[in-house]
Amino acid sequence: MEFDASTFQELRDAYLEKTIPMYFERHNSGKGRSMSLGILWRRNYGVGYSRLQDKFAGIWTAARNLARVICPSLDWTCLAINFNYQAKPHIDKKNDGVSCVVGFGDYEGGELVLTDTDEEINIRHRPYFFKAGETQHHVKPITSGTRLSIVFFRPRYTEKFRAKYGKPSLDEMIQMMPKPEDGKGWSSVQLPC
Repeated sequence: MEFDASTFQELRDAYLEKTIPMYFERHNSGKGRSMSLGILWRRNYGVGYSRLQDKFAGIWTAARNLARVICPSLDWTCLAINFNYQAKPHIDKKNDGVSCVVGFGDYEGGELVLTDTDEEINIRHRPYFFKAGETQHHVKPITSGTRLSIVFFRPRYTEKFRAKYGKPSLDEMIQMMPKPEDGKGWSSVQLPC
C-alpha cells in the first residue's frame, strides 16, 4: 500500500529539527547517517532504552505516530532512522521476526534489493515487510534528492530476558521499564534481568 507524502510529514519535520549523527559503528553494513531508538538489547548493558532516546525524543514520538498508521499490527520495540544511508549487502542478524521498512523524502533511486533474488523494491511511501534477520538485503545508490527511511523492528532479546519476561509488546515494555532517577534520563534505565 502506498501512502501520501503528508503521512510522513511529522517525522520529516522532527528529523529536520534535530539531524541524526553520522553512524560509524555499522561500517560493515553501510555508510551515512543512521540511528536506533527504542528498547534495545545492548551487549554490555542489557535491555534498555537507546542512549540517544532523550536527545531525539521528538523523532521517537513522531515515529511511533507513523507506526500506528503504516504498520499498526507489527510487533516492534525499536526503530532505525536513516538519512541517505547506503546499506551494503547484509543480514540484520540481531532482528527477531518481521521488520517494516519505508522510505520517504524527495529522492530517486535507493531501492531496497533482496540480494539473493535481486528483487528491487521501491519503498518510497510504500512500507515493505520482511524478515530482515534472515534475508540478505542492500540499498541501490540514491541518484538524486534526500532519502529518509525508517525501519521498525524487534531485537532478538537474550534467552534470559525471554525466560523472565516473555515477548512483551512495546507498550508493555514501556510500562515495565523502571522510572529514571532524578537527574537521569530514560536512556539510563534498564530492565533488571
